[in-house]
Amino acid sequence: MIKHSSLSVVIIGATGDLAKRKLFPALYRLYRQNLLPQTFSILAFSRRSWKDDDFRAFISEAISSIKPVNKGKLK
Repeated sequence: MIKHSSLSVVIIGATGDLAKRKLFPALYRLYRQNLLPQTFSILAFSRRSWKDDDFRAFISEAISSIKPVNKGKLK
């Protein structure tokens, strides 16, 4: 696997169902397995105008129900 020195991910529809159920949990799993580069950023867009704390709570809820993944699966 090629490990890049930096990565930016753009998510359009960041408060939607796909982002909550799939995108944010997948990014969190990659982070927990140390598969993301040191320099990593997410740029998220949405039509909903939420305060930062509301968006953080949304993300926290999205990743709180993640089941543990075997480290060997993604490598």
